[in-house]
Amino acid sequence: MQNAIVRATKVGRVPVVVLQNIPFRDCAQYSAGGVPDGRAYAAWIDGVAAGIGNAKAVIVLEPDSRGI
Repeated sequence: MQNAIVRATKVGRVPVVVLQNIPFRDCAQYSAGGVPDGRAYAAWIDGVAAGIGNAKAVIVLEPDSRGI
């Protein structure tokens, strides 16, 4: 991710990043993956934030997790 942030910044653009790794996301068994628990998710989000640093970025957080 850090590479994408650096490349976008160099050309004067703001990157758009979609994050999907919510725990227990496979409740209906349609998509595998996601971290095992809330602590792992918090650590993952912290890593994403560290990768972005002070750069500008648009973050779309867990678009598939919203109820319809």
